[in-house]
Amino acid sequence: MPSFARHDGLYGAVIITGPRSVLLRLAFGPERVESPVLAILRPDARFGDPVSDVVQAAVLAGVAEANAALGTDLHPQRVEYSVDNDGECILLRRAAFAIVARLAERGEGGYDGHDDRG
Repeated sequence: MPSFARHDGLYGAVIITGPRSVLLRLAFGPERVESPVLAILRPDARFGDPVSDVVQAAVLAGVAEANAALGTDLHPQRVEYSVDNDGECILLRRAAFAIVARLAERGEGGYDGHDDRG
């Protein structure tokens, strides 16, 4: 169950599954960019961080999937992340989708909080 919060103008989601966890924060802009700015919030000391191309591809795929499914048109400009044991970025992609879905369903005013869908 994701948790959502805004921080310094970015929309964030945290997903913890037990063996894996991810914190993702996204800033959106008016236009699509090929390579959003990536920033690691905390390096994964145990497993190592995935390469930036994999992170970028996962985030852009999650946002694109959500845009297509939900009729939104959001474009990540900045990506801040911290992963723990998510080398393939499965949770990172899921978090990107969740952020767009949360904005589509709740808007900015209802963004913060937990996903109550279970």
